Amino acid sequence: MLVTVTETTELVRARAHEVEKIRFKEALAEQALRESEQRFRQALEIETVGIIFFNSENRITEANDAFLEMSGFSREDERAGVLQCDELTPPEWQITTSRAAEELKAIGRAVPHEKELFRKDGSRWWALIAMKQLNGNEAVAYVVDITDRKRVERSLRESEARFRALAEASPAFIWQVDPQGNAVYLNQRYQYMFGRSLEELMPTGWRRLLHPDDAPAYLAAFERALHDRARLRHRVRVRTAEGEWRWLKSYALPWFTARDEYAGHVGISIDITEAVAAETALLEADRRKDEFLATLAHELRNPLAPIVSALTLIARPDGAAEIPRLLPVISRQVSYMVRLVDDLLEISRITSGKVELRQKPTDLAIALHNAVEASMDQIREKELELSVSITDTPLIVYGDMVRLEQIFANLLNNAVRYTGKGGQIWLTARQEDYKAVVSVKDNGIGILPGMLPRLFDMFAQERRSGMGAQEGLGIGLNLVDRLVQMHGGSVEASSEGKDKGSKFTVRLPLSEITADGKSGQSPKVTFAPHELRVLVVDDNQDAAEVLCMLLQSMGVDVKAVDSGSVALATIPHYLPDVVLMDIGMPGMDGNEVARRIRAQPQFNNIKLIALTGWGQEKDRQLSHESGFDHHLTKPVNFKVLTELIASI
Repeated sequence: MLVTVTETTELVRARAHEVEKIRFKEALAEQALRESEQRFRQALEIETVGIIFFNSENRITEANDAFLEMSGFSREDERAGVLQCDELTPPEWQITTSRAAEELKAIGRAVPHEKELFRKDGSRWWALIAMKQLNGNEAVAYVVDITDRKRVERSLRESEARFRALAEASPAFIWQVDPQGNAVYLNQRYQYMFGRSLEELMPTGWRRLLHPDDAPAYLAAFERALHDRARLRHRVRVRTAEGEWRWLKSYALPWFTARDEYAGHVGISIDITEAVAAETALLEADRRKDEFLATLAHELRNPLAPIVSALTLIARPDGAAEIPRLLPVISRQVSYMVRLVDDLLEISRITSGKVELRQKPTDLAIALHNAVEASMDQIREKELELSVSITDTPLIVYGDMVRLEQIFANLLNNAVRYTGKGGQIWLTARQEDYKAVVSVKDNGIGILPGMLPRLFDMFAQERRSGMGAQEGLGIGLNLVDRLVQMHGGSVEASSEGKDKGSKFTVRLPLSEITADGKSGQSPKVTFAPHELRVLVVDDNQDAAEVLCMLLQSMGVDVKAVDSGSVALATIPHYLPDVVLMDIGMPGMDGNEVARRIRAQPQFNNIKLIALTGWGQEKDRQLSHESGFDHHLTKPVNFKVLTELIASI
């Protein structure tokens, strides 16, 4: 069969065209493949998702940069074929891995799951993994690094655990309520305090614990805080399992979810029962202090009034005739003022712990007789009948004679003050077991029941008509109580009520050592005033002049100067036996003068007596260190002063 040239040419062209078409299609396919490969490579370059391909032997055949960075491996490690899924998985996660592999084999994919993986350096990281089967021999896994999220979740769990531990261990009441005010959390403290289960207290059972008087105000504040989503700060009484009412102070703040949605309040309630009691006591003490200051002003004005009136009468041209009648009035009122000041100084010394007892075996009967003698002027003035009954059995106590006299003189004076004219007072002393029991009883105005529990408190006073004009400062019985306690004893008061009198009973432990038979009183010394020269040193010229007049009336040779420097210049030629000297003088004070006198041995025989308004224990100590032999406080008891000078 012959083929023409023309036919052959056409056939070649046709075949060439067919080949060209095939090559074009192949070129398009290659371009599509390159574009697909490029898209795939771009997909692999995502920075937040790790992508790995692994075969049926769990060897990673390819991994993107994100996965290599997450796991700490390099591209060289990938090419070397060292990336093995099983080796990247910690042993405790093998079960999770096997379960995911079985799921992948069964349905061609594995739902996302979380587990830890090893990095190249051996450290661990958390991954969220999803897998899909590509063909019979290859699968792909998508990996997200969730280490930071897991760290935050762990921190939250630890924080919550710490909060729970702190809340459960706290002595305070920790609570949480929802927006409606229902309790959703109460710590264990609630069960211990109220004796009820948490189920009984939640969601609203806690409200039944509130004191009926406090509940309305507390719940109103609570509801207002919920409504306004504001801070709560309120206190309330609650009833404990033992039936006791305790004060709680609640503090709470609103709390919000991560989406800034109000979720209720979180609060803490603290037991402030003791603080409330202390606050109440402080307010009461403050009230009594104000009352005391008002009483002090009243008590000082009362004696000043007759003194001023008496001095006005004496200052008249014919006033001298009234002096015999007015002097007892002035003397009584001055004595009363001295007692007020002495009580104030004494209670100050005792409360500051600056009083030291000079204790020794002491016959209590002597202290009682001295106390009676000290109170007799007041007893006679009100025409009271005093009955004294002291057992013949020696009552020997280990005590300070001066302080014991002070205790019973105060009790007797108290009885005198609150017993009407012509009334009766009974003083008895007896032995009871190993104690001396002394009672002071009167038939005066009595003590109201409400006053008995606080009778011995500082500044405690009962205001009633029928009392004397001079009622005192309300510190005498507190002074008695403190001094008795310092002697290891006790004092109690009793009364059947208004106008039925009162009774004070003191119990003191008897001493195991017998007394030496001495009375404890100052020895009587014959006073020979003509043998003494006394120098008075005081910048208050009126005080110095009056003191000189008193001493001169007794025949004492006395001289007065008004400063320390003049005193030092006077001593060498006057040669006094006794120097009565004020301490608080301007310029050179009394302590400095005493030190300078003691620095000169030729004056060692001079007795130095401080006569001053400074009477605290530290003042006495300083005067003693400066060289004074004795320390007396103004206004001085002239009998005490003359006996002291006589003893010199």
